Amino acid sequence: MKHSVLAATIAFFLWGAAPAFAGPPPDVDADGVPDSADNCIAAVGGANPAQDDTDGDSCGNICDPDYNQNGVVDLFDLFLFLDFFTLPDELHNHTEPVGTGKDVVDLFDLFVFLDFFTLAPGPSGTSLGTTACPN
Repeated sequence: MKHSVLAATIAFFLWGAAPAFAGPPPDVDADGVPDSADNCIAAVGGANPAQDDTDGDSCGNICDPDYNQNGVVDLFDLFLFLDFFTLPDELHNHTEPVGTGKDVVDLFDLFVFLDFFTLAPGPSGTSLGTTACPN
């Protein structure tokens, strides 16, 4: 009898209680959105709790300066960006959330753009491995 109680206790701690010790899912940028559902996991510009994604490619605005969707931030993206510099535009604006008063493309957005220059956009937990957010 003692052995069956001991076995049941061990089984409970090994299998039955394991989920209780798992803790919350990972959230690298501490924005309250688990990495597996976050459209910009390691946001250069900061956390992105609103998850804005103006171009609808599953890669959040705050880490997606790849405006021509070719998988890399390059000179063509820079030319597209400069067309909207100092103008109100949601696609080229890299702050969260869109529509809160900071909708003009400014130096902050340029610095975010430059952090990604020659790199792929992202990473995104929702479109990892796609052309939109390959890394």
